[in-house]
Amino acid sequence: MTTADRLDEIKARAAAATPGPWGWFGNTDVRHIYLSTKYWGRQIVMDFARWGMQSARPRFARGRTFRPNPGGWHDFDGFALMVDADQLARFEVAPNATSRTDRRVYRADITGFRNPDATFIEHSRADVDWLVAEVDRLRAAIAVVRRTHQPDGDGDCTACGVDAHEDPIPWPCATVRALDEAPVVAS
Repeated sequence: MTTADRLDEIKARAAAATPGPWGWFGNTDVRHIYLSTKYWGRQIVMDFARWGMQSARPRFARGRTFRPNPGGWHDFDGFALMVDADQLARFEVAPNATSRTDRRVYRADITGFRNPDATFIEHSRADVDWLVAEVDRLRAAIAVVRRTHQPDGDGDCTACGVDAHEDPIPWPCATVRALDEAPVVAS
């Protein structure tokens, strides 16, 4: 997989998930803890519901849509219902089945959930590790460029080969200035 492909996958997961920032909220006295947006009326991303006598299962919002707003706030449409994770399960033996009652699901082992927030959470550890490694790789590449683009005794860039006397350029050279002036692109 190419770097561009991997980055496109990460961007798609982020775009499909509820916009952040997210945070943990709740109250221990009433025993309700949930993950939600910090703004926009606390749109719940994930909470938990009792499952039997000793367990809890996560629940995810279903039915919520939003429109990204370049101004920083998002418009949420509709009301999201919290749905138990087992109702959103992607079964190992029949990934396209939408219910445990489907005859193709002869074993209840799951491989994930059909929910964009759950998918985002599932991949976040690997995505962050990959993104950090990519930032480190790019920083190392930039450091190499900075080391190889140095002025010689006459003020010429040793890598660009520009003669400062024939074509005066301010130092640092155009290549290094491009690195410093590159716009940060947010997606």
